[in-house]
Amino acid sequence: MNISKHLNKRNIMWSCLVILVYFLTHGFSLGGYSHYIDNLLPEFTGMFFELFVVLLIFNKWQEREESKQKIAKEKRLREFLIFIINEFSSFKSMPEAFSFYGLNHTENQTVLNRLKSEFLGETKTSIPTQFRGSFIRHCQLDIDALTALLPVAANLSEEHFKSWARIVYFVKKSSMLNIENPEEFELFDEYIEKLIDYMRRFDRASFDNQLYHGAI
Repeated sequence: MNISKHLNKRNIMWSCLVILVYFLTHGFSLGGYSHYIDNLLPEFTGMFFELFVVLLIFNKWQEREESKQKIAKEKRLREFLIFIINEFSSFKSMPEAFSFYGLNHTENQTVLNRLKSEFLGETKTSIPTQFRGSFIRHCQLDIDALTALLPVAANLSEEHFKSWARIVYFVKKSSMLNIENPEEFELFDEYIEKLIDYMRRFDRASFDNQLYHGAI
């Protein structure tokens, strides 16, 4: 029997209430009001003080465990974003050792902002076709996995979910582009710009909520 799944604040409080009712009724039935004042009241005072301390410690432990679980999920999502970011490795604004780890929030925001500026500064013809084709193929390969991870993002925070939903949307739109059609280059540029924005937004949500590897 898995006891740990039943160990939560709600069950503990109900158990304490049952014990309290038992002690009260048992004490009154044995010695009446005087027995309660002389014996049970001091015992209850000490017991509930100890219980308060235990619940406080347990609450902190539970919050820490929940944060650890969310951090593990955030790390799984971030790894997919790293795969996307690696497609931009040929751009000048991308440092050679750029990792996009959550601990490097300031660097992440700066690099992605520079990447967006560099990308928008390019003309349609100056962006290598090889990059466009490689990026679209990557989107085609990853779109199913990214979509399947939407419930994971929803478990982190509202901002994580909104960011991830938009990332999925623009990856899907990119995966549907025809690289052989130059008329769709403008759409490609628009999707990439939005995708970078939402990756920055995801990273900011992790930083604000302290949900990244190394936060605790």
